[in-house]
Amino acid sequence: MLQVFRIESIKDLAGQGKTIAEIAKIQDIDYKTAKRYVEQEDFNQPAQPVIKHFSSILDPYKDEIRAMIVESHGWSKKQRYTAKRVWIILGEKHQEFNCSYNVVARFVAAYKQEQRLSMRFGYDELVWHPGEAQVDFGEADFYIGGKLERLKYLVVSFPASNMAFVQIFRGETSECVCQGLRDIFEYLGGVPFLLIFDNATGVGRRIGDILQMTRLFTLFRMHYGFQVRFCNPYSGNEKGNVESNVGYIRRNLFVPPLDVPQDIASYNTGILLKLSYDLKAGIKHYKHELPVSELFKKDKEAFKSLPLKPFEVFSRQTVKADGYGRICLSGNHFYTLGGQYRDSPIIVDAAAWTVTTYDANGKLIGTMAREYGSERTSSQNIGSMLASLSRKPGSWGNSFIREEMLDGPLKSYLDSPTITRHQTASTLELLEQLTRNFPYDVAQQALEECLKKGSELRKDDAVTLANRLMTFDLDRAENSTGVDLNKYNVLLPMGKEESNGQ
Repeated sequence: MLQVFRIESIKDLAGQGKTIAEIAKIQDIDYKTAKRYVEQEDFNQPAQPVIKHFSSILDPYKDEIRAMIVESHGWSKKQRYTAKRVWIILGEKHQEFNCSYNVVARFVAAYKQEQRLSMRFGYDELVWHPGEAQVDFGEADFYIGGKLERLKYLVVSFPASNMAFVQIFRGETSECVCQGLRDIFEYLGGVPFLLIFDNATGVGRRIGDILQMTRLFTLFRMHYGFQVRFCNPYSGNEKGNVESNVGYIRRNLFVPPLDVPQDIASYNTGILLKLSYDLKAGIKHYKHELPVSELFKKDKEAFKSLPLKPFEVFSRQTVKADGYGRICLSGNHFYTLGGQYRDSPIIVDAAAWTVTTYDANGKLIGTMAREYGSERTSSQNIGSMLASLSRKPGSWGNSFIREEMLDGPLKSYLDSPTITRHQTASTLELLEQLTRNFPYDVAQQALEECLKKGSELRKDDAVTLANRLMTFDLDRAENSTGVDLNKYNVLLPMGKEESNGQ
C-alpha cells in the first residue's frame, strides 16, 4: 500500500485531468496501481480485526492452569508455579494429558503477561491540602568522630508547600520515628493533622483494609491527636513528595557527608532542623511558582496545637537477664548489667538513643547507649559492673573492666602485688560511686590524680578533683594567682579609713 501523501497526490493529479498513464509515469508506479487509487472512493479506516480463536488440545486444562497461577500469587516469588511445574503436575494428575511442554509454556507465559498488564494502573494526580505530611526514611553516610558511618534519616515532607524536615537516627524503629516526629513537632510549634506512611515504616502497616500499628505509635498518635494513613500497596505516588525530598536532601545536604558530633540527638534538634528548613525555604514551588517558605505558612496555619506535655518516647518490656547478668534486645544486642542481676527479671525502657534498665522493684540500674544493626554488639553498664566487681575483688584480674576500661596509673595500682583484697574492693567501690555523678573518664582521672599526689584514695578528695576536672584544667587552676578584687573597691561608698573616721 502506498503512503497516504502519495495517494493524495494521485487523486490531485486525477482531479487536474491527468490520464491514468500520465499519473503512473509521474508517480513512477505501475499502471494498475495508479488505476486502483484513481477509482477508489472509500477511504474509511478499516475496522479492528476480529481475532479468531482456534481450538487447542490444551483447552480442557486452561481453567485449571489459570487457577494454579492465581493461587500462587500469594506465595513467595521464588516458589510460584513455573510452566514446567504446571506441565508435570497436569501429567501426573490426568492420565489422558498428552500436551507437549511447549504448548503449556506458551499458554502460561501468555496468561502471566495478561495478569501483569491487568494490574498496571496509571497514577492519578493527587491534591494535597495544607497541614498534611508524608513520612519516610532514607539512608546516607555521615562522619561521626572522624569515622564514616551509614545511618538512617527520617524525612517529614509537606506536599502542599514542598517543605521538608530531616532527623538522623541509627535505626528505623518505632522509637526513632516517634522521637523524630516529636522533635519536629516541637520545632514547628504544631502538629500536622494527617501523616501518611509507607507500609514498610517501623510504626505499623496496612494489611488489606486493616491497620496494624505498634503500641508505642498508637499511644503517640493519640497523645498528639493526628490522623494516620498508610499507602496502598504498589502506590508509590501516594507518597511521591516525601520520596522526592528524601533524594533531594541526600543530594543537597548530605553531599559531601556531614560531619556530625557524637551527640546526634542534640545535633538533630538544633542545627539539623534549621539546615533542613534553610535548604528548602528559598526555592520556588515546582508548580505554584511561589517560595516554599511562603506556602509553608499555610501549612502551619492548619496545624493542630501541641499538647501541654510532650510525649516520652520509649517502649517498655520486661526481660530476664542471663547467668552473666546480661539482657538481649532485638536478638543480637547484649547489655551487661552486672553479675548481681543474673537470672533476674529486668524492666527495660528502650528509647531511640538509650536503653534504661530497672530491677524488678523499679530501682534504676543504669542507662546505656542503644545499639542498632544486624551485627552482634555488647554494651556494659559500668556502674553495675563496678559494684559487682567490688563485692568480688578476686575477679579483678580477669574482669572486663580491667581488660577494656582501665589503663594507666589506676590499673597499675590495682595490679600491684602489694595491694590487699580490701584495698582493691574499696578502690573499685569508690570508682563506682564517682560514676554515679561524673562521666567514667572523669572519675578514673580523679582517682589517678589522687594517686599521683601520693595521698590515700578518699571520696572527698576524689569528688573535689572530679568537680575541678568538669569545670577547668587542673594545671591552670594550680598556677592561677587568683582574681584581683581591687578594681571592685570603686563600687564601695567609702574607703576603710573614712569609715574609721566616722
